[in-house]
Amino acid sequence: MSKKPFLIFSLIAVLIVGGLWLYCMPSLRKDTSKPTSTPSSTLTQGTTLEEALVAAIDEVMAQNPEFNDNARYLGIDTSMLTSLDDKGKAALLTALEKYNLTVLDAPFEKLQQEGYIKDLIFTEGLFLQIEEEVVSENEIILYPSKWRSTTLHIGCSQMVLTQSDSGWHLSTIGNWWHM
Repeated sequence: MSKKPFLIFSLIAVLIVGGLWLYCMPSLRKDTSKPTSTPSSTLTQGTTLEEALVAAIDEVMAQNPEFNDNARYLGIDTSMLTSLDDKGKAALLTALEKYNLTVLDAPFEKLQQEGYIKDLIFTEGLFLQIEEEVVSENEIILYPSKWRSTTLHIGCSQMVLTQSDSGWHLSTIGNWWHM
């Protein structure tokens, strides 16, 4: 029996498993290099943490706007945003209605169970995944991504929210990645 088909199958299996592992482990995409750009949004004095998070989401939504075409839903899992209390999460969800999409506060798996995501494709919506790392009382690092399917998603290596006397601000943006 030839070893060539087995080797080809093994190589393909390793590539698929490795790709899925990287996809499921977004923390591996975290970039510790210095951020390369400043935000395009301008926040006003006295900005709340929720408003700073919306500014970060605005930056993500502005990337590859064709991903947003024909979307009806915007899914986000606010349970991952540990820096916000229930009132802050509610304010964030209300603010996201500005995109004129039905906002769904649910984990990816629940959206699959409810039939919004089928065969790893969110045909009628977008899913925002935002991991956060609370560095201090005055600094939070976000690792956001926007997902439409396994072949259409984009994210940022890091976004930094900082608090000053005037409130919270999206201060820096890292490098964008595409898959």
